[in-house]
Amino acid sequence: AVVSTQSRSRYFFLFCQQGPESTGKAAYLTTIFPYMVLISLFFRGVTLPNAWEGIKVFFTPDFKKLLDPVVWMEAGGQIFYSLGVGLGVIICFGSYNPVRNNCSRDATMISLINCGTSLFAGIVVYAILGYREHETGIKVKDTEGGPGLAFISYTTAVATMPLPQLWAAAFFIMMVSVPQRCCAIIEFIIDA
Repeated sequence: AVVSTQSRSRYFFLFCQQGPESTGKAAYLTTIFPYMVLISLFFRGVTLPNAWEGIKVFFTPDFKKLLDPVVWMEAGGQIFYSLGVGLGVIICFGSYNPVRNNCSRDATMISLINCGTSLFAGIVVYAILGYREHETGIKVKDTEGGPGLAFISYTTAVATMPLPQLWAAAFFIMMVSVPQRCCAIIEFIIDA
């Protein structure tokens, strides 16, 4: 954990020290690389035995849980967390846009891409959980939810890929590079 925090801090310092120009360049790397890893995990996940059973569970709603307000509160919290609403960073970055920028279009695109990515990541997770059910007998429906679920399933997929050490390193780099929000918050504080 200490090595991860130190490497993440160095990474963000290198990209944030030169202002918004370097942040934009860093965004290309930190945005595209996780999608490349996620797409690789997707193709690996759907080729594993019993993956489609896991995906079927993902898309089969439990109508009793849909009536539970706690589920909707957690879903709302997930969306607010993943979009970064309320941090002020989006407003800060919006100040760099041209005056005649179409902000409504940008907000809609960001929201749709965010939700699409969450859906795609869910498919990847449940495909791998279907495989885990095949290997261990632990039912996908009996798996506890939460943020740790992704780490359980992604590490399972990485372990089954050819050259697992290379994919484990790529997964670690992805996890270090994903939280761009740290750099954004630092820049927000500096701009304020």
